[in-house]
Amino acid sequence: MRPSDTQLRQASLRMKKALAFTALLLVLTAGMASATGSAYFNYPINWPSTPDLYFSVAGGPASTCGDLVIDRNGTTTITPGWLCTDASGNATKGPWSWAGQANDETASAYIAWPGGSYTNTVTHVWDKTAPTANITSPLSAPPSSYYGTGSDTAYGACFNSNWSTVTTTFEDVTTGYFWTPFVSGYSATGSPKVTGALYGMPSCSVTWSTPFPPPSAHTPGHTYRWETCVYDGGQYGCIDLLFTV
Repeated sequence: MRPSDTQLRQASLRMKKALAFTALLLVLTAGMASATGSAYFNYPINWPSTPDLYFSVAGGPASTCGDLVIDRNGTTTITPGWLCTDASGNATKGPWSWAGQANDETASAYIAWPGGSYTNTVTHVWDKTAPTANITSPLSAPPSSYYGTGSDTAYGACFNSNWSTVTTTFEDVTTGYFWTPFVSGYSATGSPKVTGALYGMPSCSVTWSTPFPPPSAHTPGHTYRWETCVYDGGQYGCIDLLFTV
C-alpha cells in the first residue's frame, strides 16, 4: 500500500529531527573534546624591554604529556610530548629571552593531548626589528609641508593604535632652541617632542603627518634640524631633516 502524503510528511519530519539531533551531538562532542586546558603566554608581544617569555597551561589533563602544534611565520611544526602537566594538570615552559631570539616572529600555538583533545590556540609576537621612518613631502629650506611614511618588517608587532606613535623634535641648531605649537618661533627649551598622527593602522606600512613650524618662524642664516621618530611599541625608527635657511 502506498503511504499517504501525511505519512510521508511525518516520516520526513522525523528524519529531519533525527539529523538535527545527530548534528547537535557532534557539535557538543567536538566542543567537549577541544576544551581541555587553558593555554597562555605571559606576554602577547616581546619587545627589547619586555621580561622573559613563558608558555603555560592550566587545567589540562593531569600527569599527561602533550604535543606542541605551532605555526611560526606561516610554517607549522609539531613537537611530540613537548609539555607535561603535573598532578593538577598545570605546566609551564620557558624562559625565552628577547636577546636570544634571532628574528621577528608571529606564532600561534596549542597543545594536543593524547586521545584527541587540545587546548585553546594562543598567539605571540617577537619584535626584533626597529621600524624605519621616511620623509615623502617636498624638501625646501624651510619646508612648506611635512609628512612621510613608516614601515616595519613582517611578522613583528608593526604599527597599532594601542602602542604606536610619531613624534618630531624641531630644533634651531644655531640657537639651541626648539619649536612647539605653543610657543612663538623657536623659543622652547628641553627638546620638547611634538606629537603627530599615524594613518593606516594596524599595518606594517603607515603614513604620518605632524604639526610643523611655518616658514616665517625661520631666521635666514640659521641651521635647523627636524627629527621625526616612528615608534612600534618597543623601538624607534628616526630620520633627520637638516637645512639652512
